[in-house]
Amino acid sequence: MRGQHTLFKDLLPDTLPETSTKKGRSSELHAKRNEAISARYYFYLSFTDMRYEKIVTTLADEFFLSPFTVPEIIQENLDYIKSLKQDQPSKRFFSVRWAQYTWP
Repeated sequence: MRGQHTLFKDLLPDTLPETSTKKGRSSELHAKRNEAISARYYFYLSFTDMRYEKIVTTLADEFFLSPFTVPEIIQENLDYIKSLKQDQPSKRFFSVRWAQYTWP
């Protein structure tokens, strides 16, 4: 298309600043995501009548993951889920901690 190169040249600077951070996944963000998935799993298991298969497919849809990945994440975070089970937090705990999600 005519003029497309000038459009992109106007939007982007000639040189981009160099960053010293490593590229790839952020382990901190990865851990936060897995914690949220584990909390959602516990919530659905404790406060809804959803079955395991439905919970896994719902989590896969919510977090844009494969249905095969969700059980792996749950297994890796089993200690956290057990601590939630022991503490028995209320629905309010989840809605305050992860306010960006809807907690039915």
